[in-house]
Amino acid sequence: MVRSSQMSRTKACAAIWANRALAALPSPHEASATATLGDLLVCNSVLPWSSCRSTWPDIGPDIPTITAMTIARIRSHLELGTSVIWGGDFNNTLAGPHGPGTKRGRAEIQRLVDDLGLQVPTTNLPHRLPSLSAIDHIAVPASWTVTGCVAMSAKCNGVRLSDHDAYVIDVKP
Repeated sequence: MVRSSQMSRTKACAAIWANRALAALPSPHEASATATLGDLLVCNSVLPWSSCRSTWPDIGPDIPTITAMTIARIRSHLELGTSVIWGGDFNNTLAGPHGPGTKRGRAEIQRLVDDLGLQVPTTNLPHRLPSLSAIDHIAVPASWTVTGCVAMSAKCNGVRLSDHDAYVIDVKP
């Protein structure tokens, strides 16, 4: 497991788990974890949300600007990889109503996805709230074949374990 900076003694903003050895890389941002898995660059990021300004490491006049600043910091690391998986809590829908995100935040995410030659299979998966699409995403190389993509409710015995659902994709590189 590779973790981002600590939120508290027992919590991190982001982490990467794998069933084989990961090589940790310096984090591009306090709310991101980055590692290599063989020749694959993997990054898990949490992007800003509407009420994060008091604790977020990037400072700006508004959430869209802070989101752009965060993505710029992440971009410099992701552009170094030949094959990249970038995922996490983007706090922005990439399709349909903007929900908790912003137009500029969505555009900044999409620009990085396009520049890296990625596809985002989770774009049209549902959010836990009706009528919204996912704000948690997994982006993989556009050349990969996606064979499965599902949202899994984060409930156990009817009780929510998180305010986020789990998103799982199957791919063939």
